[in-house]
Amino acid sequence: MTVDQPVETAPSGPKIPPVFGRAPAWKSNLLLFGLLISVALLYFFWQAQSAHRAFLSYAREHSRMIAGVIELNARGALLSQEAVEKVLGLFLSNTARFVDYLDTVEPFSNSELTEFAYENGLAGIRIGRGDGRISEGPPDWFPESADRVCRAPDGVLRHLPSRYLHYLDWPRTEGPGCVTVGLTSVEIDTLQDRIGIDRLLESLTGLTGIRYVRMEANTADETTGPPGVNPAAVVFQEDAGEKIAEIRRPVGANLLVVGLEAGPLFSRTRQLWEEFLLFCGLLGSLGLFFSWLLYRYQSAYIARIQSVERELAREREDAVLGRSAAAIAHEIRNPLNAIGMGLQRLGMEAEGLGEEDRAMVTTMLQALKRADSIIDNIRLYARPLKPRFRPVRLGRMFRDSLALYQGRFAAQAIHMEIDIPTDAPVAGDPHLLEQVAENLIKNALEAQPEGGFLRIQMEQHQANGVLHIENSGFALPPEDAGRITEPYFTTKTRGTGLGLAIVHRIVQAHRGRLDISVPRPKVLRVTISVPLHGKAEKGDHADTHR
Repeated sequence: MTVDQPVETAPSGPKIPPVFGRAPAWKSNLLLFGLLISVALLYFFWQAQSAHRAFLSYAREHSRMIAGVIELNARGALLSQEAVEKVLGLFLSNTARFVDYLDTVEPFSNSELTEFAYENGLAGIRIGRGDGRISEGPPDWFPESADRVCRAPDGVLRHLPSRYLHYLDWPRTEGPGCVTVGLTSVEIDTLQDRIGIDRLLESLTGLTGIRYVRMEANTADETTGPPGVNPAAVVFQEDAGEKIAEIRRPVGANLLVVGLEAGPLFSRTRQLWEEFLLFCGLLGSLGLFFSWLLYRYQSAYIARIQSVERELAREREDAVLGRSAAAIAHEIRNPLNAIGMGLQRLGMEAEGLGEEDRAMVTTMLQALKRADSIIDNIRLYARPLKPRFRPVRLGRMFRDSLALYQGRFAAQAIHMEIDIPTDAPVAGDPHLLEQVAENLIKNALEAQPEGGFLRIQMEQHQANGVLHIENSGFALPPEDAGRITEPYFTTKTRGTGLGLAIVHRIVQAHRGRLDISVPRPKVLRVTISVPLHGKAEKGDHADTHR
């Protein structure tokens, strides 16, 4: 049977006036913001169009500039190629004249031609005389048959790419015949390939922002460009789902085609519109918000009264909930203990349990142990701290606590360094300070599962004992280091976030100070400063700890 409990009602106050009776105030506000949104939308639309036109203009100028650079480089490559061929032609023609002159003075033999060719770095020399005789050295250097006699003694440089050979036929000055001079062109072909149009286009295609560069046949003259195409125009098109800006410019007898990535243009335009719409939405939200403020202002005095009453009720509820939490934690521990003992007995006495069932029992016991630890932390954090001050040697206390975890430090390959040259007693509660030591040591162990170090230093600074604890494995940015003392803040998957918060409360209860810093990357330093014994306020002093 249930009994209805009396419901506490808020004290009656003045009657709330009809807020909709003053509708013109918030309606005028909405109208004003609607007008502002319209003006802003028109302005942003104009800005977006202006930015779009400016970006298109920039893209055209940028495309023409790149095309101009490519054109200049292409012309330079063509000129370089022509210059190389001119130099080769001049060198071979002068050599042919000189050979013709020497042969006129005294005819060359084949061996002499071979020696002369080697000395001058030539691939070979062939002299065709009017009587049909041919002198050649070295033998078979020329790919054509040996009976070839000067078919075209015009002095034009010719190239045989398959044989890496440049040669020319030079007419003799006295009588019929010709002198054929050849030069190996491996290095020259390599040079021309490096400065050639194909290599230039290939390198330009790999530049940022350039999708492709190619040469096409130009069916129109050099000034007007191909039929129906304006050489200064930029054509936007899609290639494999991407926006491309294409420009065409005549270069000599060919047409240079440059494709630029136009995706950033359209992305920027879309982003600009998104920002404009976001601004309009924000402005509209502000209009609604201020209209709501005006609406609420009509009954503000009643709202303030109700707010004070709610705050008082919340404080009473918080006090009740705090006491309830302590009672619930106490009541929960009893069934947890019973469950734990039952599971232990089940694990020891049940003969029919298999390995999987025993593993499950062990897992449940570990979960119960963790739940019990969480309850302890919550109770310790929630209850008021009233230290019973005694002289405590803080350094010795940390040494004793570290001895209990020696095996775990060794198992996790954590190197310990302890430097406590002075250990003057501080004024503190031994049991609470032991909790500080245990939480800091556990925090260092849990932060370094794969090894690291723990360094503890003790010093005396004026009237305080100062303890520095450093360990590696700190994963947060330095600016977030101070948050680790906040309640329930943790980076662990199985942590409650109360360990360092409890340490902070205990240090504050001892009229001390706790500082968090990151002296080096991934290294956490916790500094605890507690007043020395005899320097703090007198309390309940008894026997010295340890």
